[in-house]
Amino acid sequence: MEKLKKYRVRIIALILCVLLTIICVAPMLFSFFTSVRSELEIMTGGFSFLPDKFTFENYKELFGAEYSASYPIMKWFGNSLFVAVAQTVLVVLISSTSAYAYARLEFPGKNIIFWFLMATMTFPAVINIIPLYKICQTLGIVD
Repeated sequence: MEKLKKYRVRIIALILCVLLTIICVAPMLFSFFTSVRSELEIMTGGFSFLPDKFTFENYKELFGAEYSASYPIMKWFGNSLFVAVAQTVLVVLISSTSAYAYARLEFPGKNIIFWFLMATMTFPAVINIIPLYKICQTLGIVD
């Protein structure tokens, strides 16, 4: 009886995992399938998950010479990749060294710093968007 109950719980958990996967993957699939439709089908067609005819004209236009001169997608991608990698490396280095020092050393105010860090982690990151925009605007790096 106990084995049957565990089996049911696993089946329910598996079904929930499959449903959550579908919910997470469906928007990405819809975006991809929309990107391989013709422009006419995007504008005139109603809702359909799969396109009537697959075409890669949108990608040819996006990465073509005349379009990439005014919108350098690969340069933007390279810039984003550089920023993401640099930020990841810096965060790992700084966080790991400070965490090691925090875990191994005894110093005055250690508990106060700990509780301050815990309190700041309770706020969602979205709260920082407007102040970050204002900082970028002040520095003149918007756009």
